[in-house]
Order: sequence, then C-alpha cells, then structure tokens
Amino acid sequence: MTDLFYTDQFKPDFSQFILSAEESHHIMRVLRKKTGDNIELTDGKGHRIHGRIGNQQERQLVVEVEAYDKQPFPVENRIEIAISIIRPNRMDWAVEKLVELGVEKITPLTWHYTNYKNLKADHLKKIIINAMKQSHQYYIPEIKQVITGEEWLKQTKEKTGLKLIAHPGTDFMTSPSRYSARTGNIHIAIGPEGGFDETELQLARNSNFYAIALSQTVLRTETAAIAAVSQLKLLYRKL
Repeated sequence: MTDLFYTDQFKPDFSQFILSAEESHHIMRVLRKKTGDNIELTDGKGHRIHGRIGNQQERQLVVEVEAYDKQPFPVENRIEIAISIIRPNRMDWAVEKLVELGVEKITPLTWHYTNYKNLKADHLKKIIINAMKQSHQYYIPEIKQVITGEEWLKQTKEKTGLKLIAHPGTDFMTSPSRYSARTGNIHIAIGPEGGFDETELQLARNSNFYAIALSQTVLRTETAAIAAVSQLKLLYRKL
C-alpha cells in the first residue's frame, strides 16, 4: 500500500497547493521522492487526493492536483469513545490505537476516580493525524474538549443510537447483541482504573445507558477502550 500524506491546504477547486514543511521533509528527505513523483494525500475530511510533486518553495513542496474524489464515511466508524483521562504516555497509546481501529469522536472525561485532569490537545492532534495516515483512512476523528463524566452523560442522554458504559461485575449489565449497532451512532463510556462510583452509575442508568462487561478480567482503561471498539466492530459485521 502506498504512503498516505496529510494536508490542511486542499480545496476542491485548487489545481495545486503547498504542503507543510513537516510533510515535505518526510517526502523528500526520508522517502527520497523526487519532483514529478505521484503521491496520495487526504485532507482528513474524506477527500482522497492524487497529486504530483511539483516545485519546492524553500522547505515546502508544491503539490499539483491530478485528481481527487470524496470517500464515504465508514458507517462502522460511527463510534464516540468517551475515555477517562489517564497517564499521558498511556493516553497517547490509547488515542493512537483508537484512531487506527476507526472511530468518529474521542471525548476525554474526568470521573470521581480520575487521577489526571489535563491533556495537551495539539500533541494529541499530531498523534491522531499520524495514526490516520498510518491506517490509511480519510477522516480525522474529532477530539472533544475535556468535560466531566456527569456532564457528558447528561449531554448524551437525548442522543439517539446505542449507549454503553463499560462496568464489569454488577447486575447493571446487558448484552449489546440485543441492540442493533446499525441503527445510529454508538456512544460508549470507559472509566478510570478506580471504576465508577454509585452516583455516576445511577446517572448512567437515568441517561439510558446499558452496562457491558468487556472481559472476565479487570482491564486497564486503555485496554478497555480498545476492547470495546474492537468488539463493537465485530458486532457490526455480524449484524
């Protein structure tokens, strides 16, 4: 499979555009591509762009647009994963793998037992773009602003689709196989390693969330997030 590059400078009526210095360096210095070589790019908004390397302006390449098309959004990616903030290096890994699997939104949450409260949004945006390119996708998942779990549950209450909360070992549990993953967006909450407190669980019940156990073992937050999306993808394909 050919390499995929990213640009935020493309417009459908453009015949050419200037690539960022970072992408230009990777193309010319790392991959050793030359003027006239063909490359494939995306703007992260669904456009697949077939371009040709043109002239170089200082440290930035000019890309000449040869053709482009709009790729449909993968319906099985209509997943919002709302994940508790965790240690930065583990959060980076979780976000990278979630993007590779294919999700629409990543919402960082703080719960009662969340130990970390802040994120570096620009840092995560770079991870998301690189993961999108590596997994050869054409849509950048949206990363939402940090909010509390309680706020998110209240906001999601009126939304349509399948609503799940990962919480093992309680009687507040049902199987998602009873519900169609094809009826709309999927919203799933992943808590901190201390779990949810009873107030949060009650609010989830009141907000029409169903609890699911992802494993017979206790999972770390990042593992639970990956397991949840992977299982939902399998469920979608079986329906």
